[in-house]
Amino acid sequence: MNRTVFFTRQQSLTGRGIAIFFVVVSHYAIWCADIVTSEPLQYALSRLGVYGVCIFFLLSGYGLVKSGQRQGTGIHYWKGRLQNTYIPYLLIAGVIEVYAGGDWTLRRLYKLLTGYEFWFIRNILIFYVAFFVIFRLAKKDWMRLALLSVAVFAYCGWLAHLDRASFWVVSNPAFVIGAALALYEKKLLRVADRCYPLWLVLFSGCMVWVVKSGMDIRFTPVENCDKIRPGMAAAVMWTLFCIQLTPLLPKTLKALQFFGALSLELYLLHTFLYNLIVNALNGVNRWLQLLLVIAVTVFMAWLVHFLLERLWKHLRRREIEKQDGRKAYGGRAV
Repeated sequence: MNRTVFFTRQQSLTGRGIAIFFVVVSHYAIWCADIVTSEPLQYALSRLGVYGVCIFFLLSGYGLVKSGQRQGTGIHYWKGRLQNTYIPYLLIAGVIEVYAGGDWTLRRLYKLLTGYEFWFIRNILIFYVAFFVIFRLAKKDWMRLALLSVAVFAYCGWLAHLDRASFWVVSNPAFVIGAALALYEKKLLRVADRCYPLWLVLFSGCMVWVVKSGMDIRFTPVENCDKIRPGMAAAVMWTLFCIQLTPLLPKTLKALQFFGALSLELYLLHTFLYNLIVNALNGVNRWLQLLLVIAVTVFMAWLVHFLLERLWKHLRRREIEKQDGRKAYGGRAV
């Protein structure tokens, strides 16, 4: 094994495609209880969402550091976050809120602007801000990683104090792991690639514990904090397993990369469209409902992504033309 990076762009898109598949299946398993009638299978599928989010956070932490190393954390940082995450979120969530009707209060507007109803969005926005502040203030890699770890785990503690559901918390360390991979990539690659098959076997064995512990807990009602500790340990093991499993993925997984590029839009739309279509087609065969939901969700996610990409390309072209105009007229705006 001789990797030069932990994740190429293609591998990152493939990972996001797998992640969004896990998230969507986890929700459909709960909603389609009349189709997935096996309780153990239904529970196992419903837990996939947590592990899908682990992949998202891992790739986000890794990608943010790599982007910061190339472009810094200036205007390009916020421009990228706005275009890739926040504006698509506001557009889709805003339409959903308008469709829901009701009065617009300051609290409702606050929830929309901060991603309160979409826990993944809320967490990732907080991680973006923490990353920006820490990477602007600290210049040493070890200090950046230490402060980022403190910030993320302090946030986890605060969520636990608020008695948020365990899924708000357990995937969050994957963001720190992703940042660590990028900050110390050369050193960690040497460790990860040394005795590669042994590492893979070790983490595969850990997956047996992850599955068993996850399935066992459904029979034992415990306090939320007692779910968080084993859940977080399982999420970390899964994240490390994914890091070592990535090189074995085929290089050309166009379908997964396609869905990976649409992952944010799919995440934001699939719940809303499921409820909308199933309620409108009440009494129609459930398999037909599900197929229609999937088709409409993928199409709408592609359409939103396509239109936003066209908009960003148009704005970039205008910006380049404006810069060329300044140069042509001696630095004066035209």
